[in-house]
Amino acid sequence: MFRSVLIVCHANVCRSPAAEMLFRAYAGKLAGKHARRPIEFRSAGLFAVDGRSIDPTMHRLLTERDVDPSGHAARRFDESMACAAELILVPERQQIAAIEQMAPHTRGKVHLLGKWEDSEVADPYGGHEVAYRESFGLIERLVQGWLNKIW
Repeated sequence: MFRSVLIVCHANVCRSPAAEMLFRAYAGKLAGKHARRPIEFRSAGLFAVDGRSIDPTMHRLLTERDVDPSGHAARRFDESMACAAELILVPERQQIAAIEQMAPHTRGKVHLLGKWEDSEVADPYGGHEVAYRESFGLIERLVQGWLNKIW
């Protein structure tokens, strides 16, 4: 079905890299059970500063799940990424409109990460750890939901 999935949030230091890494981790487990062409998962941010590291709290939460977030470098969303991705997922509805305005040809391939639950993922950046844990738990559940649909 899909060969390339791009997850886009605001700055690519919190929600989108967490989703990207969780997609990879869970897809890797599925790949061991089912012979299938791999899916490439990437992430970017609408207003990312290229090269920024993942947020330290999100780094810790990923590590708690045995997912190694080291080496992440934020990337700013651009037209070439939009063209390369077959599916683009975002945590907030307003990001769908922003992406479609920047790259009109993406209309129809940009969806809410929480599409199947009709939910948005709040940005925990700079907040308390409780907010990070809530967003992380939701991202994890939504990633698994998407994998059930696209794998």
